[in-house]
Amino acid sequence: EYVWGDLDESGHLRDFLLDLMRSLMLISDWNFIRHEDYYFVPSLLKKTNARQDKTFMKDAIQCVFDFSSSFLPNGIFERLICICVEHSGRLQGAGRGRLQNTRELQVPILAQGFASLWFGEKLHVCLRMSEDMTHICLLIESTQSPKGVTRMETVSNNKNTEDSTSRVFSVVSSALEKINSEVVGGRLRWKTLLQIDKGREDFVSYEIAKRDLLQPWFRTSQTENVKSNLDFDPSVLTD
Repeated sequence: EYVWGDLDESGHLRDFLLDLMRSLMLISDWNFIRHEDYYFVPSLLKKTNARQDKTFMKDAIQCVFDFSSSFLPNGIFERLICICVEHSGRLQGAGRGRLQNTRELQVPILAQGFASLWFGEKLHVCLRMSEDMTHICLLIESTQSPKGVTRMETVSNNKNTEDSTSRVFSVVSSALEKINSEVVGGRLRWKTLLQIDKGREDFVSYEIAKRDLLQPWFRTSQTENVKSNLDFDPSVLTD
């Protein structure tokens, strides 16, 4: 009551604790409601029906972060969602004092071990943790071009899809590296597997995909590895 109620009149202790919890990625600002301070606490998420989860994004392309050879501690997936929720809000201009119309926002759909997020125009992203807590699945879906578009428009749309998928993959990979570095001291180990094409069950390792510049995970003009950024700040990705 002292911390969260009205007894701490200055608010210094409350602000300190909020900043501490943000830095530990235990909470993030929930910037999807106007004129109110709300916070997203992933540890309070409720379970959802797994069968309903599997119906999401049937046309998405997938990336799997495989922790089966080591371990995936409690709280890692929740921190990943924290970063992604913050990023989604910033992309939509939903930072403090910038929210114009709540009806225009794509509010995340969240549950225990599951997150469905907006990462850009016509770009739907889903994160899902396996029931045995050994895999994190990233699904990325871009709206396909409607029938009747010209060949030039199709090429442009394909290029946008390629850029979007590569960007989302870079954001999520960097977020995992940030968590690994700042929370568990770099002790996490995982393999990254990338789906060759939508609708196929074939996956290749990150190293092979990077070597072959596998689309849409890597842009054809990309010559450098998508390196993990241990100083990753979601705000820099809103430009």
